[in-house]
Amino acid sequence: MLRPHESNSLDYEGEIALIIGQPGRRIGKDDWLDHIAGFSCYNDGSVREYQRHTSQFTPAKNFAATGGFGPWMVSPSRIGRSTRRRSRSVRGFRSSPWSAGCR
Repeated sequence: MLRPHESNSLDYEGEIALIIGQPGRRIGKDDWLDHIAGFSCYNDGSVREYQRHTSQFTPAKNFAATGGFGPWMVSPSRIGRSTRRRSRSVRGFRSSPWSAGCR
């Protein structure tokens, strides 16, 4: 990721990206995973100076090279439909709880 010249700082957070494999509309609760090609890591960068200019997040996230994706995609069959809640601790900070699946 590269810090844009318009910014004094670049904020970032790690996220899980869902990669859509098949389009759909009005997808049932039990059928959503059939439309997902896979999951990957995404490093979401934000230029906070631009985010504060408006009530929308979009301007802060539209700078070139401020999002890192990959390097691999994991298929849904490798993850399964688990509904266990999980959280992680990084350098003493507890992450938000997340679920490894939906019901």
